[in-house]
Amino acid sequence: MILWSTKNWKPLDVRTQQGKDRIKCIAFSNDGQSIVAGGASGIVTIWKTESGSRTHLLRGHADAVFRLAFSPDGRTLATASWDNTVKLWDPVSGRETRTLHDHERQHENWISSLAFSPDGNSLVTGSLDAKIRMWNTIPTQEISTIVTDERTRIDQ
Repeated sequence: MILWSTKNWKPLDVRTQQGKDRIKCIAFSNDGQSIVAGGASGIVTIWKTESGSRTHLLRGHADAVFRLAFSPDGRTLATASWDNTVKLWDPVSGRETRTLHDHERQHENWISSLAFSPDGNSLVTGSLDAKIRMWNTIPTQEISTIVTDERTRIDQ
């Protein structure tokens, strides 16, 4: 992990974090005090930005983690995985607080995108199953499902 200056696009320092897991996604915490990375193994790692010291290894996903999002207040981290689940974590304690799923209507393919609502009470997920799902984060339940028309995809 190398921190880059956005003013001159030069490294801020030569500190590099290295591990055995291939990084699939990375994000700063809302306050900039932590960096979070999702790996191919399904493990999410949290480091302190200033010291580079690892604070937490978040284990719980059964497959690669490809998306990360912090709630607007920074008190919840959402992680999306190829295991078709989204997990919510307390980034301070490193504790998993819940898994978003509805056994009858969960995503049928890996979750490719996620975002919190501005108030942090809802989370929207998108999947390769061509569905967008909106979830209440407290309590965890699906609010609605939108089935997209694959013919409208613009990435072809």
